[in-house]
Amino acid sequence: MGVVLVRIMRSWDGGEVAPDPDGFVHLSFAEQVPGTVERHHADAAALVFLVLDESALPSGALRIEDTAGHGAYPHLYAALPASAVLRAVPWQAGGPITL
Repeated sequence: MGVVLVRIMRSWDGGEVAPDPDGFVHLSFAEQVPGTVERHHADAAALVFLVLDESALPSGALRIEDTAGHGAYPHLYAALPASAVLRAVPWQAGGPITL
């Protein structure tokens, strides 16, 4: 398997995911997910990890950008189409993160 891109959400209704107010959809590489959960979702009792098919993302919209002090992260400068979701993985706080 190639690069695994993951969108972390509190819930997902199965539809398209709009860009955040920053103008893009925040994503993580698989190895970044635990740190992202710890930094940005520490208070969440449950999350959903959307594992994505990079080839199904809008052409030219994915950028890998440096984030202050946390390394390079993928950002999608377009809406995330539901058709790009390979699987939605539910997670409960304290449980293992399995993608």
